[in-house]
Amino acid sequence: MQAFGSCIYQDENQRPSQSGICKSILEAKLKHTVTSNILGNPRAEADREMLEKAFYETSEYQALINSEDYKLVVGRRGTGKSALFQKISEFYTDNKRIILRTEVPQEHYALTVIKELEDMGCDYRAGRAISRLIWRGYILNMMAKAIANHYKLKSTESAGKLTTYLTSLPKESAALSFYQFAQVVLGSCTGKNPLDLPSLLASSLDIEFIQEVVRGALEQLNSRGVVLFDSLDEGWLPTAVPTAILGGLARAAVDFADRNCSIHVLAFVRDNVFRSLAHFDPDFSSHIEGADLRLSWDENSLFHLVAHRVRVAFGIDQENNTRVWNRFAKHGIEGRDGFARCLRFTLYRPRDVLSLINRAYVCACRDERSEIIEDDIKSAATIISKERLEDLYREYEVVLPGLRAFVEIFSETKAFWNRAEVLERIAEAINASDFSQPESRDFAVLGNRSEVFLALHSIGFLGIRNTVSGPFLFCHDGASTDSAGLDMGLDVAIHPCYWLALGIEPGIDDIEVITRIDDEHGTGNTHKILDQRMRRLGKVVEELPQITEGLDGAA
Repeated sequence: MQAFGSCIYQDENQRPSQSGICKSILEAKLKHTVTSNILGNPRAEADREMLEKAFYETSEYQALINSEDYKLVVGRRGTGKSALFQKISEFYTDNKRIILRTEVPQEHYALTVIKELEDMGCDYRAGRAISRLIWRGYILNMMAKAIANHYKLKSTESAGKLTTYLTSLPKESAALSFYQFAQVVLGSCTGKNPLDLPSLLASSLDIEFIQEVVRGALEQLNSRGVVLFDSLDEGWLPTAVPTAILGGLARAAVDFADRNCSIHVLAFVRDNVFRSLAHFDPDFSSHIEGADLRLSWDENSLFHLVAHRVRVAFGIDQENNTRVWNRFAKHGIEGRDGFARCLRFTLYRPRDVLSLINRAYVCACRDERSEIIEDDIKSAATIISKERLEDLYREYEVVLPGLRAFVEIFSETKAFWNRAEVLERIAEAINASDFSQPESRDFAVLGNRSEVFLALHSIGFLGIRNTVSGPFLFCHDGASTDSAGLDMGLDVAIHPCYWLALGIEPGIDDIEVITRIDDEHGTGNTHKILDQRMRRLGKVVEELPQITEGLDGAA
């Protein structure tokens, strides 16, 4: 028995030649092994083989390897940040003039540092200033250790200074990660005023001295240092101190560039982390302006990604992407239009698209087919829709605990509404709630139906259309929308990715309209980017003295 790709052949004579692979994909009726990830694992961390063979070099990838202008790579979940992190790491590893260090922080260490800073009484400003210095000290420490024993520096003044510096630090400072290093540094600061710590840290870590030494040593080596950080949302919450720690990293990355230190720091962060930074730090945009690269995918780039993986997965010797797709997709999903129909079940992210097609291929294998058809996509889409809805609940359960209650009022309804209808349905749910369940209390916390509507729009559940035939606009990760100017008759749509999970079955014409989805990427007016729930909670605190005691004020 011979294995070939995802197929099992009982007879060697049945095995197709390399040139006959495409024909076999079209015509073979052989039994298939059920390969769950024919186009690779949707999570880059578990997708090394396909990333090696079929990595799609996007314009963002080219920009990152050909310049050092960017310090932050920003993207939603599943947009390919970790894949870029891996491939850029490989690119720099092959460059002999690059001193590369990479790090993926661990949640348990992050939580410890967050608690220490909170126990000190740090607000965002103090936490950012402290973290900024610790990040600089840690990165310089990493570079110093990496180059101290380099043969080209042997017996030079730089080598002596580096060695002296490293031996002067406590043994504990030879930490394996930033958060471990931070624990050591903060351990000696117990009882200190947070506002006094930045100057104390700058002195104790000898930041300016070691920075000049490292810069001089890198110049002697004719080398550059590159430090990459991924998964920086580990242990993160949209509160002051966790955000301040990442704000400190962003400032440190810019510091190295401004001081021409020959050290390039690149951090991969989620979109909602970036928005939180913009909210807490009024000067954030001016300091990081032009240094952030936002990842975005459209129908064309996703089509290239999928076609390339299909080509590699099945060994198809064909350059034209449409023809490659057509040899894999049949009966209703051929061509670019067919691919676009598949995308309506996703959030236009690589992770969603790969999950959908991988599951569809499993369905095809069960029917002994080598091609996927529209029925396979629909079967897979039901599972994907439920998973994406659960992802939405998990992502916002901290800042919007009532989200599940908000969403469920649209279950078994329709895909398209006008704003007046949505507001009326929300109002009915608010009036019917007895607030006995913790989740339902957000109805009261948000205050009114308009606030609930804006909350659902800000997380990408509801989209709005400002023109009669234009696309529905969905934003993501908590970007706020001002209710001023929103017409009551405005067209509103539930994101198609959630239709199947909610039991919504729109007509064919409806589907064709909604597939034109635009992503709203800008941070907007940053002083307004504040979670709706937190803003309302602030109002509640102000109103407490006016609330009547007893049953009269219970609501």
